[in-house]
Amino acid sequence: MVAPEPLPAALPRTLTTVEAVFAEWGARASWTGNVTEIALWSSAAGAFTDYYEVRRVVGQLYFRSIPALTRRVIRRGKEDPSCPLVFTETEAEYREWLQHGRTERPADDVPMKPSAPTR
Repeated sequence: MVAPEPLPAALPRTLTTVEAVFAEWGARASWTGNVTEIALWSSAAGAFTDYYEVRRVVGQLYFRSIPALTRRVIRRGKEDPSCPLVFTETEAEYREWLQHGRTERPADDVPMKPSAPTR
């Protein structure tokens, strides 16, 4: 009997869609205790329907799909209609932000779908 050839020590990793999109757009995330939640645009559904909890652990990101967002969608700052992610914040972060007299965009300004990048 011939022993199978050993696998290479480290196989190259391919990124999932959410990992690749977050790598490009994730700087906009609001982290609390190294945890955030995001919604990813689904072309098949035509909406932001893919929800993830993202955790940072020792410089690594871990993505876990969740059935729904449990945090508030961020509706402040300049919107980029080409962004394929919706970002969230905790209620505490939102209250702190409001205490400084700031306001948010109306709910209908939350992107319904990302537009083509304008690069």
